[in-house]
Amino acid sequence: DGMLLRAFLAEPDLSSYSVIMFDEAHERTIDTDILLGMLKDLCRLRKSDLRLIVSSATMNAQKFSQFFDNAPILNVSGRMYDVEILYVKQPCFDFVEATIETILNIHQENPADGDILVFLTGQEEIEEVCFRLERAMQKKLNEQAAFKESQKSAIQRLNKEQRIQIADNSNKNNILEMMICPIYSALPSELQAKIFQPTPEGARKVVVATNIAETSVTIDGIKYVIDCGYHKVKKYQARQGFEALVVEPVSRASALQRKGRAGRTQTGKCYRLYTEHSYNNDLIEENIPEIQRADLSHIILLLKSLGIDNLVKFDFVDPPQIESMMRAVEQLFALGALNSRGELTKLGRRMAEFPVDPQLAKSILAGEHYGVTEEILSIASMLSTDGEIFNRPRRSGKEKDNNNNKDDDYESGYNNEGDGKRSHEMTSFMRSLHEFSSPFGDHLALLRMYTRYEENGYDEGWARTNFLQPRAMRRARDIREQLARLCVNAGVIMKSDQNNDVNIRKAILSGYFANVARNTGLKIGLDKSEDQSASDKRDKKNQRPAGADCPFTTIKAPHVIYLHPTSFLFEHPPQWAMFHKSVMTRRECMRWSTSIEGQWLLEIAPHYFKKIEIEAPPSMKIMKQVQNKENQGRNRNVLGDQKDKEDELDAELEAQLIKSRIRGQGKTGIN
Repeated sequence: DGMLLRAFLAEPDLSSYSVIMFDEAHERTIDTDILLGMLKDLCRLRKSDLRLIVSSATMNAQKFSQFFDNAPILNVSGRMYDVEILYVKQPCFDFVEATIETILNIHQENPADGDILVFLTGQEEIEEVCFRLERAMQKKLNEQAAFKESQKSAIQRLNKEQRIQIADNSNKNNILEMMICPIYSALPSELQAKIFQPTPEGARKVVVATNIAETSVTIDGIKYVIDCGYHKVKKYQARQGFEALVVEPVSRASALQRKGRAGRTQTGKCYRLYTEHSYNNDLIEENIPEIQRADLSHIILLLKSLGIDNLVKFDFVDPPQIESMMRAVEQLFALGALNSRGELTKLGRRMAEFPVDPQLAKSILAGEHYGVTEEILSIASMLSTDGEIFNRPRRSGKEKDNNNNKDDDYESGYNNEGDGKRSHEMTSFMRSLHEFSSPFGDHLALLRMYTRYEENGYDEGWARTNFLQPRAMRRARDIREQLARLCVNAGVIMKSDQNNDVNIRKAILSGYFANVARNTGLKIGLDKSEDQSASDKRDKKNQRPAGADCPFTTIKAPHVIYLHPTSFLFEHPPQWAMFHKSVMTRRECMRWSTSIEGQWLLEIAPHYFKKIEIEAPPSMKIMKQVQNKENQGRNRNVLGDQKDKEDELDAELEAQLIKSRIRGQGKTGIN
């Protein structure tokens, strides 16, 4: 859908197309909703020679029919096997525990006549379930082996018929092997492919997945589905300007999709870890469209470039929130993409040529002014991979056990210096991080990663050795090549100055000046009787990084924000930092942050900042807000107990980052 949307720029009447089909329309991405609104008018214009097909197994067909002027509805029955649905009798408060119990019950009570597909919310929950299943199965196998050993001497005293009977009973009671296969977006592709391997004879495959397995993949042999009833969705908070990954109940449409995974090749069962009453009364009918919960700036820029100026009157299937549209227009005006009348500027038209967020497009164009176009393209491509870049080693079972009861991910891991030697794999991983690190922060570290990848001939083996996801690096290379072609088409002069870290940071700041925060200088979490020097000694002893207790405040609409624990700046927070985006985990964090100088803001965005905002220290009101927010929310998990893999606060990584003292070498340059 994104490619077709870009095609509208070159061919507004889509005369090259005679039939367009939208499958899985129930997913309702932003691009899909915008396209449907534009195609509605186009179908009226090309009524005789354009056919539009909108299909899905679970969409609201009547709603789409009315949107397209009462278009006909065709129902095509599929060849599905019967699926029995089983609900829990009482509400389930710990779906991870309930999931493990259900898997073991199925495995023990049912013969190996089909595999199990489990739906969970994210990487952390998947890894916990896989680890605990492996441990439980190993315990059962050990008990079985011990029991058989104890029977050996007794069997020798029995006659032949009695031995045969005992052997038959023993075979029936044998525990089947369990082939556990996780799947989530950050998992390397070679490990993801294991879910498609045939199940060995005498074993059962258990696939533990996120909602990626609802529609994106089809796995043969699935007979049992376990639906936890939750998923993670991105929600954009327009007023604060950040995205939060929120765990919330699935819709009935998603529940039907999950159930359907069990009836593809045979009759099946779907275990729903919620009550039938909840399904009928608490779950919404269908998922909230992405257009009502996402940042709209790139879509508004694209619509403006297509000549659609009156956004309020645009025919949306479901209109977005007015507040989100207003914030997006304000952001585009600040970037110089729109003038005071809301019209597209020359700069805005150039920005619209790039299929990236407007802020990133502005940074790419600013790279020409600062003579670092090549470097900005590499950074932009790495930021656009939409996935985990590092392939982090999994923690050992002992480490998982040690961290099971930690209440605060910012705290855990620092006081466990004596937990044992780290694996060789973790040591190699930390060495790779050190090689890529930059004293200026994450953006320049991303540049080093891509530069080394390029210098090594885009070798996937090199990427694996250095714990980089080959799939993410391939995607970054493809994106960079596409962006480079678009730069040529837009008349951007390709320049390079790899050692000029100041200009690289200024070019990025040209697009992200609104995403800037200042270090408050406060030390959060101090006891009232403890002074600053005592705290510094305590932190040095416990190897607690400064970033864990160092609040920043944004400049416009001031609010508290922190460095993300995976940032290269986490050990030594700078006075000023810009960030690619903010995300909400247990507290709001800056994702992909880099140090800047405060005075650069007056040079790059004098229309946006006042001198007093930059030079004056944070007000007492802001300082009180920092203290109050921390005191009230220190032990409260804003998003519940579940966290996202990309945004999870990895205590293991935090501890290792500190121990390896990642600082980078030298004051300037990308080596």
